[in-house]
Amino acid sequence: MKKLAIILLCLAVLAPLAAAGQAIVLKVKVQTANVRAEADTSGAVLKQVSLGTLLEARQKVGDWYEVAITNETGARLTAYISASVVDVVSGATAAAPVQQPPAQAPPVNAPVPQPAYRPQAPVADSGYTPSTGGFKLMAAFGSGSISYDTSKDTSGNDVNQYKSGRMGFGGGIGFETGSTLGFEIDLLYLQKGVVFSGTAEGNTFKATMKLDEVSLPVLLKFHLLNKAGAPDIYLLGGGEIAYIMTAKADWNGTGPDVPPPGSGSEDLLKDPSSLNRLDYGAILGGGVTIPLGGLKLFVEARYHLGFSDLEKKVAGETPSDAKPKTSLLAIVGGFKF
Repeated sequence: MKKLAIILLCLAVLAPLAAAGQAIVLKVKVQTANVRAEADTSGAVLKQVSLGTLLEARQKVGDWYEVAITNETGARLTAYISASVVDVVSGATAAAPVQQPPAQAPPVNAPVPQPAYRPQAPVADSGYTPSTGGFKLMAAFGSGSISYDTSKDTSGNDVNQYKSGRMGFGGGIGFETGSTLGFEIDLLYLQKGVVFSGTAEGNTFKATMKLDEVSLPVLLKFHLLNKAGAPDIYLLGGGEIAYIMTAKADWNGTGPDVPPPGSGSEDLLKDPSSLNRLDYGAILGGGVTIPLGGLKLFVEARYHLGFSDLEKKVAGETPSDAKPKTSLLAIVGGFKF
């Protein structure tokens, strides 16, 4: 009887210890899950874990599991993950939250129990998460040009020696979605064109061709760096289709061959047979998004390469071999909401 009593006493002591040492192993069952500083959806996001990640939980608190994570500095933090985004692989069942025993008044002069660990202060929430979706408000500044298949004018002069970019502004709105590989569509107003200026055969001249377009770029974006609280660095590329709203040529000059009054302006759309108003091409570039609280500031460099021949083909007339095409190098910046 004495041996039996000793065995039963040992089992009574060891059984709770064995149960307490059994860890709860969780497996993330969604594409991306947030690990938060508090057991609440409004808690700051300390880390994001991907599908299939295994986590070890200390206990279940309501609809959340308490886990330990390591932040970017190597510090161990106490955090919480929602039970709706994980499956229990092994350990104690998570069917119901842990029941706490009823509080009892400690005996007089009893030592105050101390927690086994002290949670560290949560990382400050920057207001930015890696989600790339959202609306964008954009402004642009760039230098436009027009290329020609032939660089000679009717007098045999190389026109490229007189050519320079037309500086212009733009702006518009956009919407993007996705994660590592994203999709974006914009609606922009852009100023394109070209400037020719110089001196030839005793004549000094300057002519500016101004093209104002409504552009619809459709882009794919590849995010090289896209983590919570860090700048988002990405590459972009796609196509553009645009419609020329206005097209004008302003010129002025001095010299023996310059007719009076020495300056003028021409509406290139006045003659419907002179200009093809549909402009299309490709876009390449890259950018960076910086979190600023609830907003995200972004800056991009974009190069628009036109494929459309702006010279309109007229029945019965032989087209020239110039085949003018637009191009634009622009800096685009703004905010994403």
